[in-house]
Amino acid sequence: MTTVADRSVSARPYYLPVGDEVEIFASAFAERTPVLLKGPTGTGKTRFLEYMDVMVVVHSLTDHRRFLPIARLDTVLAAHPCFLLAVSYNPGYQTSLKDLKHSTRQRFIAIEFGYPSPDAEAEIIVSETGVDSVTAQRLAALAVALRRLSEDQLLEGPSTRLLVYAARLISRGVPARRACDSAVAAVVTDDPVVRQAIGEVVLAHIPEVADGRPLP
Repeated sequence: MTTVADRSVSARPYYLPVGDEVEIFASAFAERTPVLLKGPTGTGKTRFLEYMDVMVVVHSLTDHRRFLPIARLDTVLAAHPCFLLAVSYNPGYQTSLKDLKHSTRQRFIAIEFGYPSPDAEAEIIVSETGVDSVTAQRLAALAVALRRLSEDQLLEGPSTRLLVYAARLISRGVPARRACDSAVAAVVTDDPVVRQAIGEVVLAHIPEVADGRPLP
């Protein structure tokens, strides 16, 4: 059975720190303090945990007792000394029934995540997909514009993950505007009016011609 200790540093996925999240997490781990990662979908919370060689599990192991009772098996599992509970949490649009209770929230320290800067996001896109820097910069600029649009019309703006998906389609020869429609517009909304608005933003940020090929 594979354990966290078995995972070598060389197996870590690519992750670009955008603040002091690595240092804060490492300090929390040293003290075995539970961690709550806060931020919109697609801002790198899960990738961050993978980068820190963390296996993602969600159980109530957040107090000094550090054990997991399993009623059906009539047993109690004690947490390993290296065990740390980290929760990935998307605040802002949960109902009162789905939101974390304050009694639960106050068992954690919190690290807030946000979207990376356009330059950092472009760097991530290049690293993840191998597309040229110009394409990556255009996708990052598109995301900034769509996230502004999200303040009025979208539940959430496009994640870095969706930009990576679009870039991968482009790298496979899919016209850039079609890639953005399939990987971004069609994913973030089903509303035809909002879809049209996103299409107009795509037209403004993705050029008519790329690499000598006409775009639709």
